[in-house]
Amino acid sequence: MSGEARWLERARAFAMHAIAQSDAAAASHGMHRFTLWTGDLGLALYVSSCLRVDPALPTLDVF
Repeated sequence: MSGEARWLERARAFAMHAIAQSDAAAASHGMHRFTLWTGDLGLALYVSSCLRVDPALPTLDVF
């Protein structure tokens, strides 16, 4: 949102860390989390936003 490259880099690093945590939790519990904002779908939306460099929230800014 700020347009500064360092914040995008930090967001992407956070996304990669979250993916590792999600994979570890799924391996530990034998299943993924299916809630929108706190589960793997929310994580997928966040990672997608980081890759596309799109700060919009899917339910607030898009629809």
